[in-house]
Amino acid sequence: MQTLLKNLLSGAGGAIVTGGLTLAMVAMIKVEFQAQSHEAIEIASINPVDIDVEPPAITVDPPELEEVDVPPPPPKVKTITAGLPVEPIAAGVDIIPPFKPKGIDIVPVTFTVMEQEEDCLVCIAPIMPVRAERSGHCKLRMDISPDGTPFNVTAEYCTQTVFKRNSIKAAQQFKYRPRITNGQAIVKTGVTTTITFVLKDENGRVIPE
Repeated sequence: MQTLLKNLLSGAGGAIVTGGLTLAMVAMIKVEFQAQSHEAIEIASINPVDIDVEPPAITVDPPELEEVDVPPPPPKVKTITAGLPVEPIAAGVDIIPPFKPKGIDIVPVTFTVMEQEEDCLVCIAPIMPVRAERSGHCKLRMDISPDGTPFNVTAEYCTQTVFKRNSIKAAQQFKYRPRITNGQAIVKTGVTTTITFVLKDENGRVIPE
């Protein structure tokens, strides 16, 4: 009987002790892991920034101004005010004063203009044909206009046919003094001229026709 009572008391005491330790641990866990309120967390504690710090002031000394001599003002130009004319205006004269013309003696004048034959004022030298093998000439016939320009240029005779074309081209560029008859330039027809071509060898000797 005593043994049974002793066991009961021991079991009851162990249960009380176990229950007290359990309650103590629950209290400790509740206090240790109690969630804090989001309002209690200070954001400034995460990245603390000192807002009250002022940046250092930068001071720059202004440059010294140089003294500049101010130029004097321009001189004043004297102005002259023109006054009204004081002389009286002359009256117009409508009457032409009489005058006596001098006598002019009209004397008939006669003069004579001599007929003048045409002369070549500008004679262009012809171009030697490349195919020419010896010297030669061409006799040309043409008409001369009142201003001295040749026209109707034809070749009457050429020692070689190769000279014909260049002779006519050269003659068309001539400038003549036209014939004057009774003070007026007239057309002259049937004017003849001869154009000569002189061909030389490598030694400067003339190759005859």
